Amino acid sequence: MRTLPAAMLPLLLAGCGTVPMPGYDRLDPGSWQLSATLGAPGTTKTAGPPQVAKLCLAAAEVARPVRETILGMASRGQCRNGGATFANGTIGGAIRCEGMDDIPAHPEAVSGSYSHDSFRITIDMPVYGSTVRQTIEAKRIGDCRG
Repeated sequence: MRTLPAAMLPLLLAGCGTVPMPGYDRLDPGSWQLSATLGAPGTTKTAGPPQVAKLCLAAAEVARPVRETILGMASRGQCRNGGATFANGTIGGAIRCEGMDDIPAHPEAVSGSYSHDSFRITIDMPVYGSTVRQTIEAKRIGDCRG
């Protein structure tokens, strides 16, 4: 009888969706740069230049599940998981966002990808009968300073 090394088990089970692939369960702590653009689905036009921000993620912040960390960074805490999946480097489904001004709470479609040191998430936001697409790209750029 042939046996597989124990180290192969997580790789085999990852295809079943039961065990996360190594490197996809947490983001790395450190200094991160985020770049956000707004546009419309199906077009390359954007509503102005990208908005760029830097932030420091402490070890305690990245100890949370990766979906919570990414959603916290991408939505500034305004959105929660509404059935979106974050598994083995792929993002898909929908999130639930708080209402603002005269816009009630609503679902937003999300898609994207992530690894331990970067992510890209696209959020389709319904706005007054049309859709605005926000794309956020983030990457770890080093250690936090000061």
